[in-house]
Amino acid sequence: MQVDDSAFGQIVAAESGRLARLATLLTGDRARGRELTEVALARTLLGWRRLHEEEPGGALRRVLFEVYGEWWHRRYRRYAAPAPEAAPPGTGRAGTGRAGTSRAGTRGAGTGRAGTDRAGTRGAGQPAGARAGPVAAGSEPAALADQVALAEPSTGAGPVADPVAAELAAMTPRQRSVALMDAEGRSEPEMVELLGLSDRAVARSRPLVPMPELAAALSTVDAPVPLPAVAVRAARIRRRRRITGWVVAVLLVALVVPVLRALGGGPDPAEAARQCPTRLPARVSNSGLGLEADIVPITPARTYLCRYSSDGSRSDAKLVEARAGVQFVAAFNAARVASSSEVCSRETVTPFVLRVVGGDRTLTLLALPGGCGRVTNGVRTVSAGRDLLAQVLTGRPGQGPEPALLSCAGLDPTVRNEGAGLDRRLVGFTGMRIVVCPKGVAATVGEVVGEEARLLAAELDSAPTRRATAAGCPSSKRLVVVVSGVVERVDIAMDASGCGWASNGVRVVELDRAMQNALRTLAQLPPI
Repeated sequence: MQVDDSAFGQIVAAESGRLARLATLLTGDRARGRELTEVALARTLLGWRRLHEEEPGGALRRVLFEVYGEWWHRRYRRYAAPAPEAAPPGTGRAGTGRAGTSRAGTRGAGTGRAGTDRAGTRGAGQPAGARAGPVAAGSEPAALADQVALAEPSTGAGPVADPVAAELAAMTPRQRSVALMDAEGRSEPEMVELLGLSDRAVARSRPLVPMPELAAALSTVDAPVPLPAVAVRAARIRRRRRITGWVVAVLLVALVVPVLRALGGGPDPAEAARQCPTRLPARVSNSGLGLEADIVPITPARTYLCRYSSDGSRSDAKLVEARAGVQFVAAFNAARVASSSEVCSRETVTPFVLRVVGGDRTLTLLALPGGCGRVTNGVRTVSAGRDLLAQVLTGRPGQGPEPALLSCAGLDPTVRNEGAGLDRRLVGFTGMRIVVCPKGVAATVGEVVGEEARLLAAELDSAPTRRATAAGCPSSKRLVVVVSGVVERVDIAMDASGCGWASNGVRVVELDRAMQNALRTLAQLPPI
C-alpha cells in the first residue's frame, strides 16, 4: 500500500514517538507498545479522509485507546488474571488505601464495566496477551493484523520494561488510560471525548492524587515509527477486512435468501427450470401403478407448468399454486377418456407440459389446449376441455369459460375438425356456447351461450347439403363459427358475402337467410 499523503507522513514523524511512549506505559512492555502504536497508526491511515480534519494528536490518541480497549475486551476474558496480593500499607500509589492512591485503584483489576461505553476503552481489565495461572507460554493463538496480544505486567507474563509501568500494572485499562490522560493535563471533557467514556466513568476512574511521575514518564519520547511499517500493516488490515467482508456477504446471501423465500412463500425459478424439459417432448411416458385408471394416481405436492414456443424451446417454467394444482389434477382424473367419436377442432396450437411431484414419484403430462383439450400421461388420454386447460395456463381454477377472444385466436379460415359423424352433421354434438370470429371482414367477435346457443347449434345441424356452387362462392370474406359443448368443439367456416355457404371441413351445407342473419348479428354485421 503506497502512502502519498505527505501530511500523514509528517504527523507520523512528529507524533509517533510520543504515541509509542504512551502505548508502552499502557501495555507495560516496550515491544508490545510499539506494536500497538503501529496498529493505531495503520487504523488512522485507513480512516485518514475522515480523521485528517481533527487535531492530529487527539485523533491518534483516541484511536490508540480504541485499539487497546478492543484487544483487552476480545482476549482478556479467556485468561482470568490471578487475584492481586494485598500490598503493605503505604507501599505504592496503586495500593488499596485512598490516601496517596487513585480512587479507581480500590476496585481491583478486571472489575470495570467491560463493553459498557462507546469507545474502544469500554472494558476494564487487562489487555489481550495477559496470561494467568497454568496457561502455558506459547499456547495463546496468534493475533490478527489489527489485534495483538499484549503482555500485562500484573500477570507475570514478562519483565516490566519501565518502572512507572509497575505502578500502573495494578490498575485496570480504564483507570490506566484516565491516569495517563490526567498526567498529560487533559480536562475531564477532553477525556470524555478522547476515550469515549461517560462523565461518571471518567470521574470515578480519575486519580484523587496527581501522579507527577507519569507526567515525567510521558515526557520521554521514543524513536518514531517508520512510515513503511505503518503502510504494510495498513495493507494487511485492509486485506483482512475485505476477506471478512466477502465472507460475511456470502454467508448473509446463503442464509437470508432461503429465509426470505420461505417467509414470502415465493417459488424457486431455478427449481421450476430443473423440473421442466428444455424442449417440448413429442410424447410422454410414465411408469408405475394406477396410470391406466387415473391421469395422476398420486397426491400432488407440487405442480410445475412448462410452456413452450412454436419452435419447441421452453419459454416459461413456474410453480403452480398448491391448492390450484390439486384442483387441476382432480379435474383431470374426473375427465372422460378421449375417443375417436368425439368431434374436436384441429387448430395449430402449441402443447404444454405439467410436472406433478408427489411422494417418491414424478409424472409428466402433455396437454393440448386446442380442440377438446386433451391431456395424456402416456398411458391414459382424457378430454379435459379447453376451458379447464385455459384455467391451468392462467393458474386460476374455476374462473369460467375460455374468453371469446382467446377462442378466436389463431383460427384458420380453412377449418379442420376430426371425429365421427362430421360427414352427416355440421356440429355433431349438443352445443352449449357459440362464438363468431370474423376472418377477412370488418366485424367484431360475438358470443351466445345457454339455451340460445343450443337452439342455434341444432339449426346448424339441420341445414341441408349444398347442391351447387354459385359464381364467387365461397368468397374470402368469412365468419368462423366456433361451437363448444362440455369438452367438444367444432369450427365452422361460413361465407360472409351472402351466398349462404358453410362447411366444417367435411360437410358443406346451405344456410337460409334467417340463419345467416342470426350469425351476422352476433358479429355486428348488417343483415342480408
